[in-house]
Amino acid sequence: MSKLASAIKRTLGGSSAEPTVHFHQGTNEAFPEVCHEGACSRPQLSVRG
Repeated sequence: MSKLASAIKRTLGGSSAEPTVHFHQGTNEAFPEVCHEGACSRPQLSVRG
């Protein structure tokens, strides 16, 4: 049973190996540019609504 619980925890929670996604101003104002680089130094768009 603990193997099942561990598998569910790995799938649903825990740390992800994928980098954090953030957005920058794109070439068109309607379409922001998606950035996957974690150490990016460009200004990021706010996602607050």
